[in-house]
Amino acid sequence: MVYLINPIGAHKKVIKIFRLSIKSIVILLICNASYSPINAQTQGDSLQIKKSGVDSTKTEIPTNKSYKNTQYSAKGVYQKSLNRIDQWQSFGDTSLEKLHQIYATESKSIHWFSLGNGGSSAAAPYYIPRFYRGLDLGFEQYSLYNFELENYKIYKSDVPFSDVFFSPLFGQENFDVSATHAQSFNDGISISLDYKRRLYTGVFKDQACKTTNFGFSFLYQSKNEKLKLNASYISDVNDETFNGGLDPELYTGELYANTKNIPVFLSEANGRQQSKIYLLHTDFRINNQSDAFGLSVIADFEKTKLYNKFYDKTTNTAKDSMVYAGFLTDSRGLRRYYKNDKTTFASGLIMEFNENFKLISKLIYDHNKYDVELINDIEKDLSLDAALRIRLGETVYINGNFTLGLAENAGNLNLDGQLKYQLSNDFSLNGYFRLFNRKPTLVEQFFVSNGVKNYQNDFSKSFGNTIGGKIQSGKWHSEIELLQHTVNNAIFWNFESKPEQSQDIYLNTILKLKQSISIGSLGLEINAMYQVFNENLYHLPRYWMSGNLYWKLKLFNDHLHSRIGIETSVFEKHASRSFNPLTGQFYLSKSEVSSYPMTNFYIDSKVDKFRVFFRFENITNYFSDTYYYEFVDYPHFNHNFRLGIRWILME
Repeated sequence: MVYLINPIGAHKKVIKIFRLSIKSIVILLICNASYSPINAQTQGDSLQIKKSGVDSTKTEIPTNKSYKNTQYSAKGVYQKSLNRIDQWQSFGDTSLEKLHQIYATESKSIHWFSLGNGGSSAAAPYYIPRFYRGLDLGFEQYSLYNFELENYKIYKSDVPFSDVFFSPLFGQENFDVSATHAQSFNDGISISLDYKRRLYTGVFKDQACKTTNFGFSFLYQSKNEKLKLNASYISDVNDETFNGGLDPELYTGELYANTKNIPVFLSEANGRQQSKIYLLHTDFRINNQSDAFGLSVIADFEKTKLYNKFYDKTTNTAKDSMVYAGFLTDSRGLRRYYKNDKTTFASGLIMEFNENFKLISKLIYDHNKYDVELINDIEKDLSLDAALRIRLGETVYINGNFTLGLAENAGNLNLDGQLKYQLSNDFSLNGYFRLFNRKPTLVEQFFVSNGVKNYQNDFSKSFGNTIGGKIQSGKWHSEIELLQHTVNNAIFWNFESKPEQSQDIYLNTILKLKQSISIGSLGLEINAMYQVFNENLYHLPRYWMSGNLYWKLKLFNDHLHSRIGIETSVFEKHASRSFNPLTGQFYLSKSEVSSYPMTNFYIDSKVDKFRVFFRFENITNYFSDTYYYEFVDYPHFNHNFRLGIRWILME
């Protein structure tokens, strides 16, 4: 079949798309546009896989229907990840339940820990095994905030769709703002834009953070549905000023007296991470779309430019040596720069049968050109990659992923499988396993600052497995998950802030629990985690738990829906970790952080598609004389008040 293109019609369509794009950008700028708590680009991490390349094959088996049946679904709006194995899902709006939880660290059911400021370096309070398909620089402190290939969402919409969000915190220098726009056209074209900005100067000296995320996607599907094309651009920029933490020996003033004057360890220490990804995915179905069996050819191109750098202009005081320890080589300042330019080509096949079977297999070539001051080199990685989805009726779902390195990444391996058995609409059993083998990251292998190589390691590859299971009950509003991690040659950052490889097998068992209870208009939500280790290599708390007690209201003939609640979270007092901004890594500390009930009061409300929340944060601090710490020397904000608005625009 031959298609004729009308130049005038095509020109008008381009003009229409251009005007729409300009309109969307204007909306973003008016909003000053960062973090929307609902359509945030997030990912699960029980089995986290960082493919470091095109089209991650990490998959999640769809869960059974949530017991939160108040969910509102925006009609005609769909979203999915860049992963081909995933399917389009209706955009779900659960904003009334979590509207007030705007910090990225709160996006996980078990909240992550940070250095205390919005957008500051963060890490999970539990063990996460990571896999890298090929070369990886090894900086993960901003992964929670960024649009990465593994979590970036693309949209298509039957009607013009916009989602804007804004939340200030004590002034114009601390805010979260975001905007998303999506629209589809009759000729098979869909576009989506996503922009987020977090800006926090903080309440303490020299702790400013700024995160800027931008994504644009252009989707095309031919009329006969044989050709599919996705062109996307993803940009993440993380800026952070590091004060090294509060100096407890010099600070003796009142708790609330001008926090900007509290002595800190560092001044003029800054870090920046920037990532830009350009990608093009093409699928061409060989046979007709109406055939039960489908065979498609895929071809991908990706260009990634990534760097992570740090510099401190002044390092001539005794306090600097307390932060940098053995890395301090020059009293005139410190600098560190890690960069990788990667070009990726991938090609393969998709085989599918109705909606019950789908197999994606491909060969991926990564050309890495990295620059670490003294060391400039090229690494060529080749990987065999596959993803599988099987559905047996309406009760059994099977997912599988396989990645094997064949060139300079030879021996890198990831094999994982997930099985879900849906016994009924209200009850399901999930089981999964994972086997991985990965080489160390660049920063684990060697470290260069100020043109001096501080260390070089000849580490073995880390080899491990994970087995786990999950039980979900809609009737009882509960979820129980159990994970067992076993790792040989585990790498951790020791007390000297340097990577070290364990000579023993690392064992970690994690139990997670979610429970929701409703009695009339009253509700209670509980999230809890308990973990044990044969050795606490990463100085993690054994337990973390949170509770959310709320009261639901419906007023003005059900036009106004509100939730008034109080939530608190607490973890075990434990030997914690410190953060070295020069290496960009969390490392073991001999100091402890105390157990502290972080408590917030909130009111979430919505009228149709307009939402507003009021939140009084850290009210525990209002009644006490202590700060809240998750990492050594880095306290969180004291008590404060914030509000936020979100508006979903359709048509």
